[in-house]
Amino acid sequence: MGLVALLARLVQRLLVRWVRMVEAVLTPRHRLGRPLRNRVGTPLPVVLVPGFANTRQSLREWQDALEADGFSVFAYDDPWQGLGDIPASARHLDAYVDEVLAESGQSEVMVVGYSLGGVIARWWALLSGGAGRCRLIVTVASPHLGTVGATVHGMLRRSRGMGPVLYDVLPEARRQLVAGSDVMRRLGSAPQPDSLRIVSIYNPHGDGVIWPPRSPELPGAELVPVAHRGGRLRRRLLGNHYALAHWNAEVYERIRGALLGL
Repeated sequence: MGLVALLARLVQRLLVRWVRMVEAVLTPRHRLGRPLRNRVGTPLPVVLVPGFANTRQSLREWQDALEADGFSVFAYDDPWQGLGDIPASARHLDAYVDEVLAESGQSEVMVVGYSLGGVIARWWALLSGGAGRCRLIVTVASPHLGTVGATVHGMLRRSRGMGPVLYDVLPEARRQLVAGSDVMRRLGSAPQPDSLRIVSIYNPHGDGVIWPPRSPELPGAELVPVAHRGGRLRRRLLGNHYALAHWNAEVYERIRGALLGL
């Protein structure tokens, strides 16, 4: 194994550990959102898709709350932990959805994607043949229009010395999320079927991770900006990228409302 591969593996391990540490701190002591007065009957299965450097355990708060409200929930586990090739993750998700449909006896699913998971879900639906088996995609803090970094990435690739090495060490998913990348261009030009509803929930003032803050504003999607009131500290805590998935009860209730067709 070469030096670049070793460095890349080290970076990926550090990223996963760092994200898990942050999420462990943010784990709430109580369930998210107010319980439904009447539990959902027999809805379509809900597939949760985790984000960058995440596993299915990272969305445990959403899964527990949705199941308590009566939804049938399945958590997808990306074999590359959200660090690898986005189209490959989408193909793996496609196979997982087939398993969910076989187990549930349904013909369609609803998908909730967090951060990168929302981009993977869109690629699956629009470019991997998933649209015919998906009624709804809800994304939270997903960079649908790409992230900044194209200039920096180009400088690294063209520079001498360690620049190209540093570029190759970046996780593949991170390189593909940059606005203007081949993945983002193909996804942006893919037509959205009229039968597929996409809802994008995000912090319009910036969540501290996704930049620019308007990247989740996907044309053709139903945009649900979640802006928090109160002091600066409260806004930063509840509007943080990770808190949107772990602490933010309003975000959960918006997800649930979309799943209920509201």
